[in-house]
Amino acid sequence: MTEYPGNQGDQRSHLPPRAPAGKADRPRHQPHRLRRPDSAAPARQAPAVDHERPAPKDPGRDRPLPRNPISGTPPRVRWLSACGGAATALIFVVAALDVACTAVTWNLFTKLTGATSSRTAYEDVYDHAEPLTSTVHWIHLAAVVPAGAAFLIWLSRVRANAELICAAPHRLSYGWAVGGWFCPVVSLWFPHTVVADIWKASDPGTSPTAVSLRTRPTGKLVSAWWITLLLGTAGLRGYLLAEDQNFRSASTLSGALHRSIVAGILSSVLVVTAAACAALIIRRITAWQLAAAAGHGAA
Repeated sequence: MTEYPGNQGDQRSHLPPRAPAGKADRPRHQPHRLRRPDSAAPARQAPAVDHERPAPKDPGRDRPLPRNPISGTPPRVRWLSACGGAATALIFVVAALDVACTAVTWNLFTKLTGATSSRTAYEDVYDHAEPLTSTVHWIHLAAVVPAGAAFLIWLSRVRANAELICAAPHRLSYGWAVGGWFCPVVSLWFPHTVVADIWKASDPGTSPTAVSLRTRPTGKLVSAWWITLLLGTAGLRGYLLAEDQNFRSASTLSGALHRSIVAGILSSVLVVTAAACAALIIRRITAWQLAAAAGHGAA
């Protein structure tokens, strides 16, 4: 059989059919992908490192220590002498007014004793002398506020300086130097603890690298100040306020008069003694910290 050129297509009949023109030769289940351009994409490069810029530091690693006598940080003694002098002067003013309160109260009681013959005479004497007594007591109460504020300002300053002078930890944190005076119950011993630790840390006999302040002796002056202050203000003053109600009646005057006069005298003596001890404490701690600052090179 003669083969013609037209019969060559029969020989390709066993091949699979070709895809229609215009469609890509890829399976239909593959998602459409964008072809990259012929030019090769630039390779990723690591971000440039700025060697001049320092790396971030750990905020807790380089934090300054609260107590660093070894680093040479001098105590902050600016206005320390002025705060101590103002506190001392105001404390003595309060002590003088306390004595004045006892004097005018004594005068009132004496006049009431001579007017027990009749109820009318008793009330007239009381109404005449009581305004002066109340005025002196209110002045005394008003003087306590600036005196206490000046003392607390001085106390907070020397408490901060004590941490720079001696590395030994205090028994109470810094906030109790002021807060210990206003919290109920703990105010009976927290202020004494704060002042005692300040005394120990500021004492030149205490090593700047001491580990504990418990081994150091507490100054007898600090103990005397706190005992006389408690007895003079909290104990006997409370007794006087309770007995004051008995002086409004002539029938109860005889017994209450003697007890209140004795309590008033003892209270004034104790308050004046506490004021003298406080003045000596302020003077001595201030002098110690000024000497410590001069030793660190801070005049």
